[in-house]
Amino acid sequence: EGLPGRDGEHYLLADSTADFLAAIRRVLQDETLSTRLRTSGRLLYEETFHRSAAWQQLDKSRILGD
Repeated sequence: EGLPGRDGEHYLLADSTADFLAAIRRVLQDETLSTRLRTSGRLLYEETFHRSAAWQQLDKSRILGD
């Protein structure tokens, strides 16, 4: 909840135990899906959560002053 990303692009949304198990099966059985999720998830991390991206966001916000 509250994290950026899109179901099917960065992760597989699973609201129940059965959905979670189905998502795991999909990733294990579909190499293309697994690769796509891994690649787009890593890119999202680097653009949003990596230290350098976090500092850029802080700089833009001017929360720390000039």
